[in-house]
Order: sequence, then C-alpha cells, then structure tokens
Amino acid sequence: MAASWELCVDFTFCYRVGVRGRVIIVGCDVAGLAVALFLKRAGYEPIVYDRGRDPRQVPAGLVALTPNGLEVLRTLGLAAAVRVLGQASRRIVLHGQSGERLGEVAGDSLLVGRRDLLGVLRSAACRADVPMEFGVSFTGAESRHHDVLVHFAGRPVTAAHLLLGCDGRWSDVRALVDRDAAPPRFSGVMGCSGFARLPGLDHADGQLHVTFGQYGCFVYQVLTNGDVFWYQTAAAPDPDSRHRPSAVWRARLAELHAGDPAPIADLVRATEWIDRNAIYTTPSLRSWHRGRICLVGFAAHGTGEYSAHGVSMELEDAITLADSLRRNDSVPEAFSGYHRIRHPRAGRVLGQAVGAGLAIAPLDQLGQLVRRIRLPAVVGAAVAETARTYRHRISWDACP
Repeated sequence: MAASWELCVDFTFCYRVGVRGRVIIVGCDVAGLAVALFLKRAGYEPIVYDRGRDPRQVPAGLVALTPNGLEVLRTLGLAAAVRVLGQASRRIVLHGQSGERLGEVAGDSLLVGRRDLLGVLRSAACRADVPMEFGVSFTGAESRHHDVLVHFAGRPVTAAHLLLGCDGRWSDVRALVDRDAAPPRFSGVMGCSGFARLPGLDHADGQLHVTFGQYGCFVYQVLTNGDVFWYQTAAAPDPDSRHRPSAVWRARLAELHAGDPAPIADLVRATEWIDRNAIYTTPSLRSWHRGRICLVGFAAHGTGEYSAHGVSMELEDAITLADSLRRNDSVPEAFSGYHRIRHPRAGRVLGQAVGAGLAIAPLDQLGQLVRRIRLPAVVGAAVAETARTYRHRISWDACP
C-alpha cells in the first residue's frame, strides 16, 4: 500500500495514512515495547507477544537510565513520567581500592525500578493501541521474499511483514538469524544488589559512588527515602550458586569487601535480602538480521551484562531500527543501515565497561597489583568515553 503523509497532530511525529505492514515483536520488555511505539508512530502495525503469562511478574530491582536513554524516552513523550518514579543520579564518583577519588562523570542519569519503567511503557503501548499478548511461546519462523511466517505454540501460522526478536539474552529468535551462534556463557561473575540503611548515611545528594575494590566493583547511592541502594560484582563458581541462601551471600560478600573502604562492608551486613544475578556473555553475532527477521537489544548484543548502559542501549536500538525502516522501502537496506550504525556502538560500550574493569577485579595478588597500577589511567579513559556515550543523541525528525 502506498503511504502518504498527514500533518502531525502533536508536532513530534508524522503518522502515515494507512498501515505499512504488520510487525510481530517477540518479547515484551524495554526493547520490544519501545520499538513497537516507534513503529506504530511510523505507520506500522506492531503486535507484541511474550511467553510470560503475567505481565506484572517482572524481576524487582533498579535499572539505570543514562542521559542518552532518557533522551529516547523524551522523544516518545515518556521521560517526565519515568522521572517521577525514579531517583536522580547527577554525578558518578569513581574511587580506588583505598577510597581515593579517581574521577567523576557528570550526567543527568536516573535509577528507576524495572517494574515502574515497564509499567510506563506498557501504558503508552495501550494508549497507542499496540496489541500485547502474554503466555504465547514462539516456536519458529520462515522468512520469505514478501513476508515472514511466524509460528507460536498451539496457534495457526501468522504472516507478517517483519519479525523482530526482542526476547533478551536467551533469545529464541537469535538462532534464526545466526544458526551457528553459541549460547550465552556464564562469565564467572555474579551481580548482587540490595537495599540497606546505615546511621549517618541518609542524605540523598544525587551522587552514585563506584569503588573498584580488592575483589570486585561496588556501586551505591543514597535514595531520597533514606535507603541506600547498592550493586556489586564478584567471582562465582557457577550460575547455580545464586540459589544459595541470602544469608550465605551476605556473609561471603562482607568478607570479600572487608578490606574495602567504608561504608561498603557495613552496607552488605545491613542488607536483609540480597538479589543475585548470574552474568553471562552473549556471543558476538556476524549479523543482527536475516531476511525479514531482525534482533533488537539484548537479543543482539550483551551490553546489559557488564555496564549500566544496557537499558539505554536497548532504547537506542529501538529508535534507530524504526527510523531506518521508515526511511527505507527496502527491508534489507533498512536492516543493514540499522546494523551498520548500532553494531560498532554496542561494541564500543561493551568494550568500555569490560576495559574499565567493571566486571571483576583479578583474584590473584599479581593481577591485583597490576590492576591497581593501571587503574587510574584506565578509569581516566573510561570517564572520557562515558561522557561521550552520555552525549550521544539520535534524532527523530518530524518527517524523514
């Protein structure tokens, strides 16, 4: 169907008259919802499917939204709604193993509950008349010249213009794009987080403190309600170790951080419940697309595992893919343009996090010594690169 343009009602987006095609999106998380909203405003007919039966069953905890990600939400008209639910992080202060100040990064970031963020995105999808279906399991697809046939368990085959895999680290769609892709591999690192209260540490100053400790990286910020949110990474023998009781992890982490500067060990000891998340490395893919099938967010790359940029990178993927599709009548050209822009940026952000040692400090004494000597220079470079990442903006003009 030929598409034409009509005047923008809200002067932010131009809506196409008529539907450019049905887009099936597998995964109702940040990437899936954001790309659905952008595609809807570009004139497509997105439909979101998720294997989860209850959309309210979302893991608790906070996620970081960096300035570049907040800018994408602003483009969607959702930044203000998310800000009300979050905690501002106006400055990141970096500390060495002895508590010495290594540097800082200024930036208007936000800590927000994942449930709250998804709630805002889902509400926006409802207002935009984006269908969402839950308890639906994707089982396969065949990309053809003019369409893609999508299979769901217990349902008839569905034809669509495009299929987007937004189904995260354990993506079922990924194998259709790269049949030789290896599954995610446990990195040997466990991410742990919690909330605590300490006497004298109750002033919310908007500063996120990052300490490169002896056996791992520790992050904390005082929230406006007086709680202290913290997150840390440390070595773990296997992913199943996350199932050990919270008290066991509390004792282990307190011991690991015993030699780190205050208030790190005290925060761990004051935490009643510790969330554990096994960190995996996602295989590097030769391409993020094949035929009429394309990957978005953590299904395509692993930037969310090692850095605080993960959710913002998903939002950047969403706007970039939708923009490429609305500017190109050719699907291969649109997908190639998206991959050409996003693949190197995802690689830089992941390399920045791993290179700065955000994953974990070496455990042997020689490695610790080398790391401590190199850390100021490495962190200095990371500060500059992080500032550039924060400044990144993706324009969505009123009409392409």
